[in-house]
Amino acid sequence: MAIEPRSVRGTTAVLAFAPEGIQGFARTTAVLDQLGLNIVDARVSRTDDGFTLGLYHILEDDGAPITDQDRQTEIEFAVQRALQRPDASMPVVSRRAPRQARMFNTPTQVTISVDDRNRRSVLELIAGDRPGLLCDVGTVLMQQHIELRKAKIMTVGERAEDVFYVTDVQHRPLNEEAAQRLKEHLLQALDQRPTL
Repeated sequence: MAIEPRSVRGTTAVLAFAPEGIQGFARTTAVLDQLGLNIVDARVSRTDDGFTLGLYHILEDDGAPITDQDRQTEIEFAVQRALQRPDASMPVVSRRAPRQARMFNTPTQVTISVDDRNRRSVLELIAGDRPGLLCDVGTVLMQQHIELRKAKIMTVGERAEDVFYVTDVQHRPLNEEAAQRLKEHLLQALDQRPTL
């Protein structure tokens, strides 16, 4: 776990390293959202030795990087605690979307395809950005027993454009039934969550 207060992108970078299988992505995004932080970009990769490495670019709710040492320590402690206690329940994100974000209505779009060359499925998600979005995605992946191999998270204004590379628990691309079930659960989780 490491925090770089001011990255070259003008954000605060959080680097989280966790064992595979503890749903580090879902836990990390939940904690960051719970702390009132905006995740503006993220990259998650799997290592060859059974770990995941997540790089999260975050900002305070007002758009500022986290420069206060006490706030950085709070973030580091909260993320470490969540990753070291995988048996604990998932943190709940309850903060509201900013008023400006609620004015836009980006319909949720989920596309799942197979990347045969790399033996994985590609989940492309477009949705209105809001607090808890990534946590909700991570929770659905966990509930559906989907392994996250890599993720590219991007927020453009009020619109989230995310790509997740996933497999089943046997490290194979999702079959048609599992892909359809995942799509349905994602649409249900993301479209029914209140934003007011």
